[in-house]
Amino acid sequence: MTTTTLVAPISLSNDLLTGAEWSPAHTRELLQLPRTSRRAPAAMLPRSPANSSRLFLRKPSLRTRVTFEVGIQSMGGSVVFLDHTQASASLGARESIADVARNLGRWVHGIVARVYQQRVLEEMAANASIPVINALSDKFHPCQALADFFTLEEKFGAAAWLQVRLRRRPATTYAIR
Repeated sequence: MTTTTLVAPISLSNDLLTGAEWSPAHTRELLQLPRTSRRAPAAMLPRSPANSSRLFLRKPSLRTRVTFEVGIQSMGGSVVFLDHTQASASLGARESIADVARNLGRWVHGIVARVYQQRVLEEMAANASIPVINALSDKFHPCQALADFFTLEEKFGAAAWLQVRLRRRPATTYAIR
């Protein structure tokens, strides 16, 4: 897996499929980004040429699309949104998921996907040479969990002791230590 620097100082060196891939230190580094951005927005400008991300929303969502697009663009990146309802952009229809992931690895710096089945993300990650970010699947919602942890820390302070059980099917426990 290649390392793609999105913003200073964090780099995504692997996928975010479940929320358990990243070490606690890596997660804390990520959670520091919004704090830095609020204090010094100029510090968040990329140190490398602009990156592009492919936004794939098989499960449509206004909030997911807008927040990812605005977030990526605010860090100097660009977003390629492909409408999954169009036959030419439908994942796995004309080309296999593996082929789509390999091709996107040549053209963009990251894939953000909101899908119905976790296995689609896992197949993309297994075949892509770029980070694959889970924006929601039937099993995991790691970006929401990270946002929830950030909010809890903002409200109640450091959450090193905190363990949260989210009510989802299947239930998932996230912890940052």
